[in-house]
Amino acid sequence: MLSTEVIGKTQQASHIENQAFWKKHLEQFALSKTSRANYCRNQKLNYARFQYWYHQLNSAIKKHKQPLIPVKIATLETQPTLLCSVNLKSGHQLRVYDRSVLSELLKQFS
Repeated sequence: MLSTEVIGKTQQASHIENQAFWKKHLEQFALSKTSRANYCRNQKLNYARFQYWYHQLNSAIKKHKQPLIPVKIATLETQPTLLCSVNLKSGHQLRVYDRSVLSELLKQFS
């Protein structure tokens, strides 16, 4: 008979293989521009398993997101020298006046 340790390692390896399989499909799904149901139908995948892994992997991604950077609102009288400005796709502009904030932003995007 197999020991509990061997069974546990086999199940863990199977889980990792499943995770890699579904991660690959989720990446392909994101590029497909189709619904989850249509993607599963076209790929002959079990929709319930797809949903399970969709939520599992998306919740794992959310847990690893970077923390927010504190924002300080300066009045016109106390506004220091502009260090950097970024034009966003939304049409808004991000202006950075604080060296520590600029340093943190550069760490996050590098």
